[in-house]
Amino acid sequence: MPANPPGYAQGTQAGYPPPIAQQIPLTNTYVAANTHTVVVGSALQAPEYPYNTTCPSCNAPILTAAEYKSGALTWIICVVLTLVGCFLGCCLIPFCINSTKDVVHTCPRCNIVVGQHKRI
Repeated sequence: MPANPPGYAQGTQAGYPPPIAQQIPLTNTYVAANTHTVVVGSALQAPEYPYNTTCPSCNAPILTAAEYKSGALTWIICVVLTLVGCFLGCCLIPFCINSTKDVVHTCPRCNIVVGQHKRI
């Protein structure tokens, strides 16, 4: 039986690569196209207002920058107001109120997304 080529793990069949589980280590992070590492676990749910944390990319203690973006709740309220009879622009009021929008928290130093607060 011939020896394994260089770079292959010991104990595998000759000429075959090792199983996928041996090739790729499993972690809770992924690398985006701009080479910033984002920790998935901390980006699941964040508070509604800016908060103090440590940036997973630059490891600096930061106060997050909160940006309000229209989300599912904003659109649902707009549709309900339209169905109730608010046709002449009143149905657009939820787009002007931050308490109906989703919040995206970013690091003020490296501008990566640190967390999100989704209303729905």
